[in-house]
Amino acid sequence: EETRQYYQRNLRKFGELKQKMADLPESDETSIETGLGLNPYDEIYAQEFTSCVDSADLSQWQCRFHHTRKPTTQQGQRHFCGCGKPMVQQLCGNADGEVDTDLRDGFQGLWCNGCDSKIASHQTVFRCIMGARCPATDDGNEYCVQCMLAMVAHAQPQIRCLCGDTLLLGTVHDMKQVFHAAADDSVGDDECSSQRRIKKTSSYRCAWCLHKFSHKQDALYYCARQTQSCLRVLRKHLLRLQPFVVCVACALQTEDMTQQCSCGSNLHCRLLADWMYNDGVCYDQNRLQSAPPVPNTFRASHSKHKNSHSKPKHNNREESSAAAAACSSESAYDFYVQRRCNDDEDQFYDEQSRKYVQCASCATVINAYQFVFICNHREAHPHDGTHYLCAACAVQQRPQNTALFPDRDEHVEICILFVAHDGIAQSQLWRQWLAENAEMASKIGISVQCNNYETLKHGREFAEEYRIDVQRPTEWGKLTVPLTIQKSLQLSLRRFPKCRRFYVVSGREIPLVSAQHLYAMPDKTQLMAKKITQKTATKLRKTRLGKLVQFYSHHAAMCLSRTHVEIISTAPWKEYFAESDHIYEHVGAPDEFIVGTTLHAMGVDMRRDVWREVTTDFEIPTIKRVRHPINWESLHAPVEFWRVSDTLEIQGKERKCLKQLLVERYGDASKLWGYGPCFFRKVSASVKFGSFVPWKLCTLKPPIVDHEKGIDETLQYRADVDATAYMDLDEIQETTAVGGALW
Repeated sequence: EETRQYYQRNLRKFGELKQKMADLPESDETSIETGLGLNPYDEIYAQEFTSCVDSADLSQWQCRFHHTRKPTTQQGQRHFCGCGKPMVQQLCGNADGEVDTDLRDGFQGLWCNGCDSKIASHQTVFRCIMGARCPATDDGNEYCVQCMLAMVAHAQPQIRCLCGDTLLLGTVHDMKQVFHAAADDSVGDDECSSQRRIKKTSSYRCAWCLHKFSHKQDALYYCARQTQSCLRVLRKHLLRLQPFVVCVACALQTEDMTQQCSCGSNLHCRLLADWMYNDGVCYDQNRLQSAPPVPNTFRASHSKHKNSHSKPKHNNREESSAAAAACSSESAYDFYVQRRCNDDEDQFYDEQSRKYVQCASCATVINAYQFVFICNHREAHPHDGTHYLCAACAVQQRPQNTALFPDRDEHVEICILFVAHDGIAQSQLWRQWLAENAEMASKIGISVQCNNYETLKHGREFAEEYRIDVQRPTEWGKLTVPLTIQKSLQLSLRRFPKCRRFYVVSGREIPLVSAQHLYAMPDKTQLMAKKITQKTATKLRKTRLGKLVQFYSHHAAMCLSRTHVEIISTAPWKEYFAESDHIYEHVGAPDEFIVGTTLHAMGVDMRRDVWREVTTDFEIPTIKRVRHPINWESLHAPVEFWRVSDTLEIQGKERKCLKQLLVERYGDASKLWGYGPCFFRKVSASVKFGSFVPWKLCTLKPPIVDHEKGIDETLQYRADVDATAYMDLDEIQETTAVGGALW
């Protein structure tokens, strides 16, 4: 109303000015800008505004900055920098190398824009994703923990505990008093009990980011009740009871850290086995007729030598199942704790895995060793008890009109996320690829996760132009790599709200197909995921998840549908996979098994919903026990590499230069370039392509997927590609057992 009155006054002034100008001689005409200090376009806008304001539905008006009708949600408030990019948390020391003075004089820390205090390297900082190179500031937009506390106190986010109560803002000291009293009542301190290995921890960790609170005056959100249902049992080296607490930084980013229930509350993603002892109906009554197959134990063929201990072990499993069946809901928590303490939870798999819940939205059955999304907001779900959702339904609960990224691009339908710690090696080739078709380039979004600007080795300007996040700590072969990818995918989801597919590649990939060809690829997750068998799971099955959840190994490069990105974007990787933070022989590093394993544990059909084909092709050097791709440093210098089969079995050696290899691979339809693989790695910055444009050689057309007509060429390949779709060994046995033809 105030805006309308303002423009009405301006219109009256425009009328008065026009009348005065009509009485002046032409030589004495005064411009509108000089007369009233108004832009002539303001008159046009004012007329349009006043004509539509009376007929418009003001409830549908959206804030231009937040792209939402309300600047806040029931969970909390998003905070953005003046440049339009979101603010994220970061360890201050990881900002080292953003400006040249860091390398010359040493990193001196950051200065808070709110209170001018210095932020030390070991402290958390809340800042723009562009870091010190934020275009809206001179040296970055950063806030210390105390200013973050003021922000979160103003926003008043409504975060709910596992039990359904709203969390309170307090300190570690406040939490200790509540937690220890509740822990004493729930567990007891009997040193002779089987629970003695579970420590009542003196240090707490955030339930979402596992940030450790080191001081008793550290601020956090905590539950004042701390009942048995509020406790979490964490394990890496030791089992520890943990209360449900959330750090201030996560409270400022609630929408990125969790999925949202239709009631507006935050959802909790848990392995059902870690929650079901709180649900008497689930634990005592919901029971499947048969248990799912024991994970990671499939054998391609029976061994000639029988294991003499196999029969007693089977009897032990039967006895354990009987014991589990006899356990009542009253002692369910004690039973669960004992299993975790004694490392024998897998012995009860047959019985425990039969317990289930159903999704409240689609009635999908979720068994004990699958991930489930939980809401216990009792006022919103008074008749449901615990409100359960499967992963596919959980990601659909957030209101679609709420965008979490003001500087978003709604034209983008395909996103390429470069996980390029050292920069983009072939940045000029990628610019050429984007510039080739302006229409397609507008539909393809680029996101780059990389190190700080001054530490990048290649493609600095390209990387900084498309930066999606601040530098995150990563280590080769460690869980930090997929955690960094997860954060970048969270931000990419919000920046490109209409994006259908997300490609995850490294900084040394080159495109094998044109932008138009990539756009025409099917909207389906493309991930070469292979089921882990008993032969390859020897060390993996020593971990808890390795005993309870089926693992899948796959390439680090992948294509993910939007639904699957939403599913993994809030998966509790840091909590559940901390024990699996290793490189396993014949399986790989965490970034080579965590996505496929998570999708399967979230209920995704790995045979039908995932196209098991590589997105990025590569060659392996002729070095024993090395499976890393060749780093091509020249277009014309010959390099020796292994000739391998589709199953990575060595069949000899080859020696070719990169150009010769590209030409021959495009001419061999069985290599599927253009049908499956769309990228090639590793190509260093020293390779000069000149007039040679690789994607011009592509002749294969993308596969067709039309569910209405019953066509899916990702499951049954066309004859012209001279190849078959991938099948796991158990699929092959099932197919041949019924006399079916192999795809």
